[in-house]
Amino acid sequence: MRTLLMSAVLWLSANAFAVPAFELPWMNKEHGVGTFKSQEHPNTVFVVESYFAGCHYCNINAPMVNDLAAKYANDPRVIVLDVGVDRLDSQYEGWIKKHRPNHPVLKDATMKLTKQLGTKGYPSTYEIDAKGNVITKTEGAWESAEKQQIQNAIDSALKSDLE
Repeated sequence: MRTLLMSAVLWLSANAFAVPAFELPWMNKEHGVGTFKSQEHPNTVFVVESYFAGCHYCNINAPMVNDLAAKYANDPRVIVLDVGVDRLDSQYEGWIKKHRPNHPVLKDATMKLTKQLGTKGYPSTYEIDAKGNVITKTEGAWESAEKQQIQNAIDSALKSDLE
């Protein structure tokens, strides 16, 4: 799998595309058991971080993804998800033990969702509005510009949902 050496922000707002409802197995039991079903969370903005356990930049992003999830922990309109493409459960166990995510970690071993999102490099972060449209994509390690772009996308999606 390819890892990006540099960060890149791709604004997709003008070319937003819809992602079908998805169902993926939970890997961190403290956040859920069984299968996470996006359709059970209507009117929700999703932030999806696509990663794999051995990815250097994915590991760099992990604490920042936790920070973002903590910021929205009391806002049911926003759900932050780590979506791994690793096949072995032990890889998720190691990731969870190392990073102690405060948000759901899901397994996409078949890469169905990851392919629907158009992931080419890791990590890739997607903001999906409450209508299921991917409105932004960020590739690579988050720096201040990427953090701001992600925050702006979430704020914009929440604002447009209120209108």
